[in-house]
Amino acid sequence: MPLYLPRNLSALSKVCASHNPRYSVTGVLLKDKGDGAYEAVATDGRILAIVNGPRPAGDDIPAAESAPNGGTEGVIDRDELAGVFKLPDAPGKRKSVSPVGLALSAENRWTAATNAATCQGAGVEGRFPCYREILPTVPKRKPVVTIRLDPVLLAKLLTAAAATVCDDENKGVELEIFDPTHPAVVRARNSDGRTFEGAIMPLS
Repeated sequence: MPLYLPRNLSALSKVCASHNPRYSVTGVLLKDKGDGAYEAVATDGRILAIVNGPRPAGDDIPAAESAPNGGTEGVIDRDELAGVFKLPDAPGKRKSVSPVGLALSAENRWTAATNAATCQGAGVEGRFPCYREILPTVPKRKPVVTIRLDPVLLAKLLTAAAATVCDDENKGVELEIFDPTHPAVVRARNSDGRTFEGAIMPLS
């Protein structure tokens, strides 16, 4: 049974490493969780992104349904996966919302299909790291503070800090979290004495 994946998972391709001789992190790990559910994982060894979701709405894609399957997981090269999500769809279907069907074979190969196009490839060889061990687990380790932030606004703030203050010698920023009702503060300083201060309000 193929996985049906939303096209916005293409963003995970940007999280992957460009090169790693030890682990197969130059691609996105896709897992069949059963009943149409999927898990997609990407890491470059410094950041980690995990997306879990149910099957998106939509009809079966015949080319995906008939493709060799039997695999439950596979790592697809980041550039190849980005191409998968650019596959055209049949006339009258909005490509931005129509999912892509992807079948994983037991021989570490994959087939991706829409109602208008099909492509195939081989999975990335090697071992994917034990990513679940990276995340602290509840109740073994509880977070000190939990707040909800707008990811787009947080990305803008961090990008501004990186562009204006951070350099090769001073790449880090400090994130100060006080409580869920007050702004989180971002601070950075470089060797030239330039400083950055930013704030972002938690979501209510």
